[in-house]
Amino acid sequence: MPGCTIGAVQFQRLNASHAAATRAVAERSIRQTEGTLYSATQVEAWLHGMSEERFRQRLSETWAIGTFDGADLTGFATFVEATSELDLLYVDPDLWRRGLGRRLVRRIKDHARFFEASEIRVDASLLARPLLESQGYTVW
Repeated sequence: MPGCTIGAVQFQRLNASHAAATRAVAERSIRQTEGTLYSATQVEAWLHGMSEERFRQRLSETWAIGTFDGADLTGFATFVEATSELDLLYVDPDLWRRGLGRRLVRRIKDHARFFEASEIRVDASLLARPLLESQGYTVW
């Protein structure tokens, strides 16, 4: 499945070549939380070590799906099949509250079902928790 369009959102499998774009979306999303849910110190600690190489490695080790507006990556999620874990979930902050995160979580759930995972584990940020809880996840 090279890509498909659902309601004006194009989904595409991601690979290591998308490392720079995924890192940029993640960094923008994390920085946008500064002052709202996390302090500047917490944000910088979160960003520490988030190199393009680290994203390249994560994308090569996980099942990754992205949303696109034309050629621009607007959000992404990764799933670790060995541990049934939703690993990364980020949406461009300019597009928050438009359903992209919900659609990405749904794609992860569908993929996990394909692998007959009985549950999906996730270590969620404060920002992601309401979205995940609305999708049936339980926060511990």
